[in-house]
Amino acid sequence: MTRMRFENGTTAYEIWRQTREDNKKHIVRMDTINNIRDNGIRSYADYIRLVNTVCISEMTGKLTGFYTISTSVLMNKRCQARAKNPDTICARCYAAMSLNNYDGLMMCMESNYIILNTWLIPEDAWCTLALPSTNGKFRIEAFGDVATVTCARNYIRIIRTHAWLHFGVWTKNSDLWIEAFVLEGGKPDNMSFLVSSVYMDKPYKITEKERAYVDHVFTVYKPATIEKNHIDINCGSRDCNGCMKCYNSENKDFNIRENLK
Repeated sequence: MTRMRFENGTTAYEIWRQTREDNKKHIVRMDTINNIRDNGIRSYADYIRLVNTVCISEMTGKLTGFYTISTSVLMNKRCQARAKNPDTICARCYAAMSLNNYDGLMMCMESNYIILNTWLIPEDAWCTLALPSTNGKFRIEAFGDVATVTCARNYIRIIRTHAWLHFGVWTKNSDLWIEAFVLEGGKPDNMSFLVSSVYMDKPYKITEKERAYVDHVFTVYKPATIEKNHIDINCGSRDCNGCMKCYNSENKDFNIRENLK
């Protein structure tokens, strides 16, 4: 029997089967989360259960070769508020589109959001989290942004306990990260911290307080602005694994500029 195939090569049956498996996994994850949320942390084992429930995603497209831990942009009130403004890059959010198109991905990001924003998990529990990597790099928040200081502190603890990896963080909520850095005793050495500009064509101006932590400012430019003002675009936006400019500590370009896609 010939099965109809979609453009990406999958069949309707394969999509149905994957959706069923995603739903089963999500039910198990939410059972764990709800049980601990209802009864509270009763032992150290509950922290391990939460760590083992965290979803790790393999990236595609320009981020092929990277893995990420992310939360849902659709649950982040700051992100949703910015997305209502058509002048912001958030109004063109690729992450929101991806989550709306892939139920399995959305369910993973939702459970991650609950775990990372609800509990401040001890550092030694995060040591048990196995992080895959094919290039020695790891991406934090490819499908969202931190929503609370608690989330940022959990990420810092993950980064610190996986010192053999170099982590990249892009954020528009730098204030939450700065507070977390202070509470956690500083920014980990194995981390590149980039502030993403909210508005296209307008690089974010960092404060004196942020200066000690920010490695780069990342800004998206419209093609008309690039042409008119002869903007030097130094982000290829096609192959992060082949570029690594944002992760390279020797890169002295403080401002990373990308062409709007």
